[in-house]
Amino acid sequence: MVGFYTLLCYHLAKRHSVKTARVKIAYRPLRIGWAIRAGDLNAFRTAVRLSFALWGGAFNPIIVVDREKQAKNLVDQFRVDVILPIGNSEELQSFTKHFSHLISPFLPNQVFLDDGAGGARSQVLDVHNTLVHLDGQPALEKMKERGVRLYTWEPDDPLADVFLMQFGDYPSADEIHISYRDILGYAAQALEVKIAPAQNVPTNIFQFPSIRFVSRSGLERHYGVQPGWDTPGFFSGDAGNFDDLVCYWNLRASDLPLLFVDPKHLGRYGETVTSWGGWHTLRKLVKPWVPHPSRLVHEGCGIWLFFFRASALVPVSKLVPTK
Repeated sequence: MVGFYTLLCYHLAKRHSVKTARVKIAYRPLRIGWAIRAGDLNAFRTAVRLSFALWGGAFNPIIVVDREKQAKNLVDQFRVDVILPIGNSEELQSFTKHFSHLISPFLPNQVFLDDGAGGARSQVLDVHNTLVHLDGQPALEKMKERGVRLYTWEPDDPLADVFLMQFGDYPSADEIHISYRDILGYAAQALEVKIAPAQNVPTNIFQFPSIRFVSRSGLERHYGVQPGWDTPGFFSGDAGNFDDLVCYWNLRASDLPLLFVDPKHLGRYGETVTSWGGWHTLRKLVKPWVPHPSRLVHEGCGIWLFFFRASALVPVSKLVPTK
């Protein structure tokens, strides 16, 4: 099964006039770059659901091929192992040809394969592998004690795509012939929780492990990875804007803890913003406008936004209370 990428770090030294080599091997799940067209929200949602079905899939970037320079930078920065297009357009197919060194290990070139008996199997390490790895370990028992939650919401909820990224969901069993929701529900004794359209997000919602949490369980950042901008905090964006959604996903995929906050629906967040970052911290962030086009940072808490839409966003002051 394809699923591990080997990173070799060579340290050459001379000993008794003989060259020796020390080889350090660090394993991680295969990193897939999902190639989609600009504005294709259905492809975006497919990429997110497929990612959550895979072990470490929360770290898979979504690459918009229409912005070629930015797309190529993402492939390099995320050290993508393979690029899989979601769609059949010529632009998607031709984009992968720019990376001839990234040879797809899949035959056929897809994640899930029918097993011939009405089911399917994944060619990549998936959530089932995660749970098998964690079985019998304290991490899984602690997860059960905290209480795993499987969230659902209405498709027409204005924050539906934000919930999808924040709490996670899987591809339907009818689509891939594997019910990951049932697998996780049984293994982790998870509870189903529905978020109603008129309901504020529960204050304690981040205390419970969710599908997103499980996708990254059992993994940790390698010490050799040099962090860049890694300030945790909030992402100020429009829940209905394709660019904001992709930008937020990729920031989270870089292991950056952020809460997506749409100022137009701030009331829906209830006290979750408080529990995430604390009003006392956010009060210090109030400015007439953001001094940097992509983030505002103060004392360890940041507010991020999409670079190309910074001038069109609601002022950050609306993210904090007036009292």
